[in-house]
Amino acid sequence: PDKLLTRFVTLHHELEAHEYENMGAYAELIVAKGQEEADKHFPILAEHIKRCSSCKSTLEEVLAFLNDPEEAG
Repeated sequence: PDKLLTRFVTLHHELEAHEYENMGAYAELIVAKGQEEADKHFPILAEHIKRCSSCKSTLEEVLAFLNDPEEAG
């Protein structure tokens, strides 16, 4: 039973994370137009990030880089 649950969680994450490739564009839109506007353009990714601590962390790192590339480097 644990293997099935693990497979389901992995598959579910992979399906939602296909939006991950949009992370850069999503982050750029947050910087340019704000969170609310970015969420409207990337609703699936926005919802995923609310639930996924790993992707949320990645987004925070991308935003830190976009806001101050010299500090983040």
